Amino acid sequence: MSKNEFLQELRRRLSGLEQSEVSQRLAFFDEIIEDYKADGVPEEEAVKRLGTVDGIVAQVASEIPLARLVAKKVKGKSSSHVGKILAVIFTFPLWFPLLVVLFTLIFAWYIVLWALVISLFAVDAALFCVGVFGILSTIPLMAEQNTALAGLMLGAAFLCLGLFMLLFFL
Repeated sequence: MSKNEFLQELRRRLSGLEQSEVSQRLAFFDEIIEDYKADGVPEEEAVKRLGTVDGIVAQVASEIPLARLVAKKVKGKSSSHVGKILAVIFTFPLWFPLLVVLFTLIFAWYIVLWALVISLFAVDAALFCVGVFGILSTIPLMAEQNTALAGLMLGAAFLCLGLFMLLFFL
């Protein structure tokens, strides 16, 4: 393995650490390889003398305190939550009025539907009342011998009662 391949693999495997820490470790191992090369050791042999990348990563992980690793992980996650919270706060003038409009529209549709239901019941009740009072109003017309008007009134009353029954079952 060449020096560049070794350092790239080491950089990839140490990517969870802080950038300054990774740079410091890579500079250290680069210097060791250069020292070996200055002593006449070929580059690949110098890389072999350092050991495997797995062993170096394990050694570096054991040297770094666990508290520092946990603090970095927690700090990284909390900053993303802070960013989200700030985004919600700063976009408040945009999304809040839209949310109010949405709820207003939903409430308006709710009111309109109930108004339709109530008006249909009112029309149904009016048809029933007209039908019943139409039948009752034929009695005085029959007493006056006005049968044509009584028949017309009775027909209208039955029509209203028929419409009442139709709307009632709808």
